[in-house]
Amino acid sequence: MALAGSETINLTNSSNLINGVATPQSNSTSLYATLAAIYQDECMAFISSVTQSGIRSGDVTPGVSVMFSVVFKNLGEIGGTLLSVAGSSL
Repeated sequence: MALAGSETINLTNSSNLINGVATPQSNSTSLYATLAAIYQDECMAFISSVTQSGIRSGDVTPGVSVMFSVVFKNLGEIGGTLLSVAGSSL
């Protein structure tokens, strides 16, 4: 069993261009974060992850995704996104 996590943080005071309007972005804003749990044995692996995106640019909005994959090491991978929530309240 393995756990993995990462986060990308904006370290500068900058502005993003949202729909043609310069919008200030504060320091230490989380741009992207993910947490994954991985289990594997000699013939298969199970991977589940939760991802949060704080990126807002054009049609891209912040949101949360939950993904689960089953990997058969000799046959291939089956998986997909179970839940994806996007909105301005996140």
